[in-house]
Amino acid sequence: MVRLPSRSRAGRTVDRHVPDEAGGLRLPGPSRRPGLRRRSRTGRPSGPRRLLRRRLDGAVLRWQARLDRPVVDRTLPWLIAAVLFVVLAAPALARVRSLEPSETLARFTQAVTMLHDHRSDRITLTPAGVASPQSLAGLDGSLALYPLGYVLGFLPARSSLVLLQSGALAVAVVPLWQLARTVVRLRVGATAALAAAYGLYPPLHALGLDGFDPLALAVPLLLALVVAAHRGHVVRLAVVAAALLLCSSRLALVLVVAGVVLAVTVRPRAGWGLATVAALTAVAAQFAGPFGAGDGVFVDGEAFPPGTASALEVLARAVGHPAATLATLGERRVLTVAAALLLPVALLPLAALRHLAPAVPLQLAYLLGDLPSEQLRGPLAAVTIPFVFVAATFALARFGRAGTDRVLVAPRLSATLVGVAALFFVLEAATSPYERPWTWGGRDRFDGVRAAWAQEALAEPDDVIVAVTADVAPLLAQRRAVCLLPLDRYRCPGEPGLYLVDRTLDPTTGTAGDLQVETVDGDGRLVRLRPGPIGAGD
Repeated sequence: MVRLPSRSRAGRTVDRHVPDEAGGLRLPGPSRRPGLRRRSRTGRPSGPRRLLRRRLDGAVLRWQARLDRPVVDRTLPWLIAAVLFVVLAAPALARVRSLEPSETLARFTQAVTMLHDHRSDRITLTPAGVASPQSLAGLDGSLALYPLGYVLGFLPARSSLVLLQSGALAVAVVPLWQLARTVVRLRVGATAALAAAYGLYPPLHALGLDGFDPLALAVPLLLALVVAAHRGHVVRLAVVAAALLLCSSRLALVLVVAGVVLAVTVRPRAGWGLATVAALTAVAAQFAGPFGAGDGVFVDGEAFPPGTASALEVLARAVGHPAATLATLGERRVLTVAAALLLPVALLPLAALRHLAPAVPLQLAYLLGDLPSEQLRGPLAAVTIPFVFVAATFALARFGRAGTDRVLVAPRLSATLVGVAALFFVLEAATSPYERPWTWGGRDRFDGVRAAWAQEALAEPDDVIVAVTADVAPLLAQRRAVCLLPLDRYRCPGEPGLYLVDRTLDPTTGTAGDLQVETVDGDGRLVRLRPGPIGAGD
């Protein structure tokens, strides 16, 4: 044992005995035994790892301080929106060129053509179970498409609609950025992470590839509605709400719940006013033609199977049969859809359910409507997408730490959000690298036959009704009388005089011997038929 001088807390020099296990001299200090890491006074590991972490955190904070300026908030979200527009528009246009089946694109292409060329809003490419012909407003109250139809009529209709939808989905980054920066007061790093997660969100890409849907135009408007409500801009709130009701009467149910949430939380008078107007619109949509009741009953387009009128009908049935409702919500299909909507944002919306509430009734009606999960995770999620990110934004603020001017979110949490979003994009998105979207846009010999037959069908007299499958429908949408196959699912304004059939989409039409085969292409996949007894193909 050796005696070494040491200083006590009082400053006096005292003797300190330091034993040596081997009998020799050992200087005092931290243990150097293998496997024992040196720790700091706070209990955290010290050394190069901690030093690197502190340097990275410092670099992140310095860059956020440099970007935390008004000029960045005015320019950076628009740059992100421009990049996202290219990412969404390129594969959508490629699918249009390769003649991928799209009933919605054919329907609204015909609406634009009729409005511009014929000054008529009567369309025959109606959804399943809906009478044909039908007025454009009678489908789901899409009054906003009337002025858009006259403008887009000067441009190629199909490409213009696809670009319009991609632009609406991309520009939603701007109100999302405003919500995070001006309402929730997040720093630039957390806000950029939210924007990246939005751009990687798989349901967003599925919606962008689904032809055209008026509800896609509502995505940026719903985000702008939340921003206007929380910032107290009553006039802007009223204008955005009116634009939403003009996009589709289906949004009336969403605005009723949004108004109640706003009234209970931040804006009582504006919230109750919004809920009242939206409720009146929802009631009018059940009976008035201009608000969606084209044939006397409001039909949510392709949202529900034939025989079910609207979301209100489904919700009323769910309330009347609670046991059956709970059993349906426990099905694997429903839980899979819920996971597809919430997991790509790391389940953050579950920490702010109040802000997710406006999308719940309509999405719940969709889940109870026995619809394919591909639609529930894509086009029918258009209303849910903005509120998922509204809830995620407020959840980040809840997990953050209040600073002097901004809410400080841990960089690890922001990085986790981006990492999870990127993982689900690669695994689930319709434009995932596994789908090889850079190879889209080509045409095979079947596409050439479709295009040639469509040109010949356009030369048919106007009084001849052409019945086609969804792959050819966009090419013939400019005709006054065209309907979708199969006829046991879709309505037709009369007896068709020409049938263009893709057997992979409709294997039954013409097989009963009531139609004459006019032309068969190759292995019989594409068939052209006319009324009359069945005959041999050319």
